[in-house]
Amino acid sequence: MGECEMKTIILSAMVIILMISVPLVNVVNAKKPISEGVIVIIAYNILNALAFCTKQGVMHRDVKPRNVLINQKGEVKICDFGASKILKSSKDL
Repeated sequence: MGECEMKTIILSAMVIILMISVPLVNVVNAKKPISEGVIVIIAYNILNALAFCTKQGVMHRDVKPRNVLINQKGEVKICDFGASKILKSSKDL
């Protein structure tokens, strides 16, 4: 398998992940009650994702419910890194 084919497969997988996830803002605006336990899990997953980004040297800088995707399993993905910044050192935090 060539590099181009691998990139196509990875891109396709990313598109599928995004298609089966909804922005957290939609979940919040659905007017259905969300239990405290679910809120804690979502918050924990968001913080884990942001910690991962920081360890990779990336600061998101635009975290909001519209930029957090969640699927039916409660898995969280952070999206829209357009305002992100590459960190050069811990001073950039």
